[in-house]
Amino acid sequence: MRRLLAFAIVGAFCGAGALAGHWVSLQCWANDEICSGIRVAGQPLSASADVFGQIRELAAALLARKVDLAIKERPDLRWTFTLADLGLTVDVDRSLALALGIGHRGTVVDVPLVVGLDVDRSRAAIGPIKDESDEAPVPARLDLHNRTVVGHRPGLYLAVDEALEAVLAAAAGGAGRIEIARTQIDPRVSSDLMEKVDIREQLGKFETWFSRGGDQATRAENIDTGAGRLDGAVLFPGEVFSFNDAVGPRTVENGFTKGWEIFKGEMVEGIGGGTCQVASTLHAAAYLAGLDVLERLPHSRPSAYITMGLDATVVYPEVDLKLRNPYNFPIVIHSWTEGGKITFELLGRERPAKVVFGRHVLAWRPYARKVEEMPGLPADRIIRKQHGIRGFKILRTRTITFADGTVRKEHNVDVYPPTIESYIVAPGVDPEAVLAPLPDGESEWSAGAPPPKPVETAAPAACDAGDCGGEKPKIVSAPGVHAPRADQLNARGSVVIVR
Repeated sequence: MRRLLAFAIVGAFCGAGALAGHWVSLQCWANDEICSGIRVAGQPLSASADVFGQIRELAAALLARKVDLAIKERPDLRWTFTLADLGLTVDVDRSLALALGIGHRGTVVDVPLVVGLDVDRSRAAIGPIKDESDEAPVPARLDLHNRTVVGHRPGLYLAVDEALEAVLAAAAGGAGRIEIARTQIDPRVSSDLMEKVDIREQLGKFETWFSRGGDQATRAENIDTGAGRLDGAVLFPGEVFSFNDAVGPRTVENGFTKGWEIFKGEMVEGIGGGTCQVASTLHAAAYLAGLDVLERLPHSRPSAYITMGLDATVVYPEVDLKLRNPYNFPIVIHSWTEGGKITFELLGRERPAKVVFGRHVLAWRPYARKVEEMPGLPADRIIRKQHGIRGFKILRTRTITFADGTVRKEHNVDVYPPTIESYIVAPGVDPEAVLAPLPDGESEWSAGAPPPKPVETAAPAACDAGDCGGEKPKIVSAPGVHAPRADQLNARGSVVIVR
């Protein structure tokens, strides 16, 4: 069922005859005829023609009239609609009744069309315009390097009800342009409020390392971008912070570029690769500062840049890192990159708690090997797509001791599945004659920490001459493939970090 806005009148009565009773012609009323001199929406009606048809044509012309809809202060945003597209309706029957109900002699009377709005249709037309023109408020931030406040920017939102009123006004006045204003709404974190934030104490700090060379250069750019988006953000008491909301979509339009990232257990090149390291470093700093971690997922493998249990994976918009400030004062995030290091520190009025993080390996699992054949690949080489990494189950513990002596203990288990060792060979090449044997046994979980796995220092001996065309195949790493680091190969049984 269509919802109709209360009827409005298009046009205006003209001439004193519409109001003075002595002008009324009883004859044209009695005969139910249109009186001479009657106009509808400015157009004269012929008493000898089909009056209903004449009014219907006038209604159709009004509905087909085109208008430009524009947003104030945004000349780049403009749309063209017919009034019918914007939901305008004309009640022809009521317009006819209004014309027949007026009698006079010698004075021209302009009878309006009776119009309304199909609100559902109006909102369907204006909804996409609102989505495109609305601008979210930008909260004030602290420029911690320069120790200044970056002022807030108010949000601007299109008011749909005011837009509907503007449509009716355009229909009544004959305007060819409808200009809609937006409502201004200030962010909760205003510039004045930010001036009062106290950041004298460091609650938590963590740093991780990354490479800027070779195929890691674009990943490093994404880390710079992510850290810059978070620097100066403020968490007020009880406020929930969303990494995805703060950093935004990982797209080229949002300032990100291609970089190596983990996707379905394998390293692939995707837009925004490197933001997981930003999220992991922030998570570690916040975790060691005693913040509440409401949403966090570990990676699908141990990370090379951070110890297991402190990492956090993010995928926009599905997988997020969400933190909450449990303290009664604001906390400010300070993040920056320098060379190959990203650092996060959390600042506030005081340091209310001591935090101890513990990580204990409960079990481990060996990895498997996968070999694929690729036609056209020379027989003298084997391409390594991915290093194998053991799987781990770890126990994470956090003990928070507050200034009043209250102690809170938390624990949970993180699971990192094994990462498959993956190679590509030419058809007919037997890689088992070239590759080193897998270091572990059955692919089952074993309790405790794993035995040491030797770090590969050189390519293994190749197949015998003649089996590979007289050449020994060489193992060549594909782009983005890097040897696992020590903690990925030989995770220690326990790690303790005190903050």
